[in-house]
Amino acid sequence: MDAPDHNTINRFRSGRLKGGLKEVFCTMVKFPVAEGLVSLDKTYTDGTKLESAANRYSFV
Repeated sequence: MDAPDHNTINRFRSGRLKGGLKEVFCTMVKFPVAEGLVSLDKTYTDGTKLESAANRYSFV
């Protein structure tokens, strides 16, 4: 089977996962907080850029 393209994945996310995805994400964030592994007191933005091996010379 061929791998699905980005349109197929986006249709799946917007159609079938629309209602439950936010709840799953919130649960996954709250779990390490409840275990004391992370703190939500401060927020950091990471601007790390990684070079892709697929298209080496169009680095954005």
